[in-house]
Amino acid sequence: MRPYLVVLALLIAGAGLHIAAGFPPGLTAVALIDGSGLRSILFWNVELPRVAMALLVGAALGLAGSTMQEVTRNPLGSPSTLGTIAGAWLALMVATVFWPELAARYGVWICLFGGLAVTALVLTVSGLARMDGIVVIVLGMATNLFLGGAALILALMKGDTVHAVFVWSAGDLTQTGWADAGWLAPQVAVGAVLLLSLARPLGIMRLGQDAARARGLAVLPLMIALLALSVWLTAASIAVVGAIGFIGLIAPNVVRLLGIRAVTPSLLLGALVGAAGLALTDAIPVALNDWSRTLIPSGSSAALIGAPALILVALKQLKPETAGGFHMHWGLERAPRALIPALCGTALVAIALAIGYGASPDGAIWIGDQSERIRGMILSLRWPSVLAAAGAGAVLAIIGVILQRLLRNPLASPDVLGVTAGATFIAVAGVVFLGLPAAEIAIPSAVLGAFAVLILLSALWQRSETPPAILILTGIALAALLDALIQFAMARAGDEAYDLLAWRTGATSLVSAAGAATLFATAIAIFGLAFALRRWLTLLSLGEGMAAARGVGVISARRILLTLVAAGAGSVVAWVGPISFIGLLAPHAATMLGARRAGQQLVAASALGAILLVAAEVTGRFVAYPNQLPAGIVAALIGGGYLFILLLLSLLRRRNL
Repeated sequence: MRPYLVVLALLIAGAGLHIAAGFPPGLTAVALIDGSGLRSILFWNVELPRVAMALLVGAALGLAGSTMQEVTRNPLGSPSTLGTIAGAWLALMVATVFWPELAARYGVWICLFGGLAVTALVLTVSGLARMDGIVVIVLGMATNLFLGGAALILALMKGDTVHAVFVWSAGDLTQTGWADAGWLAPQVAVGAVLLLSLARPLGIMRLGQDAARARGLAVLPLMIALLALSVWLTAASIAVVGAIGFIGLIAPNVVRLLGIRAVTPSLLLGALVGAAGLALTDAIPVALNDWSRTLIPSGSSAALIGAPALILVALKQLKPETAGGFHMHWGLERAPRALIPALCGTALVAIALAIGYGASPDGAIWIGDQSERIRGMILSLRWPSVLAAAGAGAVLAIIGVILQRLLRNPLASPDVLGVTAGATFIAVAGVVFLGLPAAEIAIPSAVLGAFAVLILLSALWQRSETPPAILILTGIALAALLDALIQFAMARAGDEAYDLLAWRTGATSLVSAAGAATLFATAIAIFGLAFALRRWLTLLSLGEGMAAARGVGVISARRILLTLVAAGAGSVVAWVGPISFIGLLAPHAATMLGARRAGQQLVAASALGAILLVAAEVTGRFVAYPNQLPAGIVAALIGGGYLFILLLLSLLRRRNL
């Protein structure tokens, strides 16, 4: 009985604090009951509907998360971590941009399709037998990064609605009446009844898939039905209020902490805890609205609490045997002699061709075929973007090698670990909240943000019992938290919103000549320092014990190498904006080509990073002619697909062993 009283108290407290935070000042009891006057109208038609919407959406996400965790037997499973919310949100955004009338009429069905498609993809790639481990969560969170890049492309295509897009993508519970709450209530009620009717077979599934089949249960159809209902609840919520994450993760874990184990009470209390949790978190932006003088997205406050919760759950509840690292060591065992010269030569040729060739209505055109009058102008516009792309790609590849060797995990990269997001948030916050000039604070603020994330990760890293895979998940959670804060900052931005959006996409075409030269010089410096420290990288990749036995000061070596990572990530973010997946893709591609020694890998990866980002720059130039698609977006789409293939091949190899 005690857990029920605790949940009831949380629910009352959440609703009460929300009402108190949004209660119009100066509203008397008489005016409230009478219902006349502006303050009374605001209370009855704005504040109370928002409270109702918070309770309904929280209940829907809490119930969806509880069901997903029951199905996957994974305490980290939720609409946020399995890619459901990202898939539903992107599908609705695509429809909104290209078919607005269809999106307005069938928004919930579009969200349902997108959420189901992405969730099914993540679970299929991970495999039904591995749903209880960290692999499926990393897959889901990496999918969120990939789909976020696709969403940025759509935002750029629809520049006149950028502000509204960012508010909606960060989740907005603001209401102007009871219509949306009246529509969502029956959706949640029907979904809850159907899920609770399946509680008994869901309880049988707790015995394991084989035991459930032995008792005559059709496991796969049941799982599909349960996941479809969970995605339905998520889709209905997103269609009304946008993307709000982490509530579905927090609620079922709170229920377990209260000692509830039976299926039906777990589902019911998961819904109630979700409702209370979202009401409590949404009270924060309501209370701060007067201070901020603008809308604070509800999803930002939910992520502020949810991301730390993800880290705590990963540390405390994930089973040790499911938290192991990833091992993807296929490819050539030894690098061919011509590999390094070939890659370096290819990088130089790629830079030259990228500067020389441009897009035209008739296709590719060589700069020598242009008239002398415009040739100089074209060169002055083109070479900085190409040089910046080459420098940024090389830097990201180098710091990716450092992180992967330090963590002994091929999924480590500055974007996956949240280093890039930290640099981006501090840079954006300085411009939006402090009104500082972007050109003057970009580098120091971005480096500071990267350092801050690395300090947090290092604090966790010093615990010897923390597996590298958990550290990866911690970085992903930090990236999700910082991304929500960035969305809040972007929603609060004024006229600079579109400029910040273009910068956030990794637009190398916006870099000045001085900036491109500085970034390329930074790449050379970071490469030289990393190459000089290649012995440390070799020994640390074999284990800290081995490194210490060979005379390496592990702590000081780690600090120096992480300083290089922060300086590199901050420099790239400052000059060209955040760029995803290059730091993940290039080091692994170098290893597959046989560059397994630290020195070889640094050279090969930096050349590959430069080639990849220059290729992305050129691709964006031709695909979107006469406009230009940002190189960071193209790189994110290529890298996201590569990551999926990478993990899929790894899982297939494990199954065949």
